[in-house]
Amino acid sequence: MSQERDKFVIRLPDDMHPRIKSIARLNNRSMNNEIVARIERTFTLDETMELEAKIKGLMLQRIESLESELAQMRETVEEKKTD
Repeated sequence: MSQERDKFVIRLPDDMHPRIKSIARLNNRSMNNEIVARIERTFTLDETMELEAKIKGLMLQRIESLESELAQMRETVEEKKTD
C-alpha cells in the first residue's frame, strides 16, 4: 500500500536527520512516520489557531455589545436619579 503513495526526496539540514531519528526511536516510529505525524500536528495546530481567532473575534464582539448595554443602563440609572 505504501508503494501507491507519492514519494519525494526532502533535503534536511545536517543536524535534523539525527534528531528525527532519535525522536522517532523514542516514539517507536519510523522516521517517515515521525515526519508524517509532525506534519499532521501542524495541520491540527493551524486549525486550532484559526478556531481560536474566530472565538476571540466573537468574544470581542460580545464584550463590546455588553459594554454598550452597560453604558445604556448607566445612562438610564443616571436619568432616573435626576428625575
